Amino acid sequence: MSTVALTTHRAWGWFGAWLLVGAAYAVGLVGILTIGIFVLPVAIIGTVLLARQPASLRGAPGLVAGLGLFFMSLS
Repeated sequence: MSTVALTTHRAWGWFGAWLLVGAAYAVGLVGILTIGIFVLPVAIIGTVLLARQPASLRGAPGLVAGLGLFFMSLS
């Protein structure tokens, strides 16, 4: 596998991780009175863990995509 392919693969991995965190924030905010109170701590922990990895910032737009993914499914 070439270096370019490996770098691209890792960038998509970081994007996916941020996507999951963004989706967790969306579920947590929408369901704040029910399940959201249990989902928000998971999202916060995920944010802290990802933010501590400098390489993960490549996939940070996945956070916004994860937030939008949940609301897009409501329409």
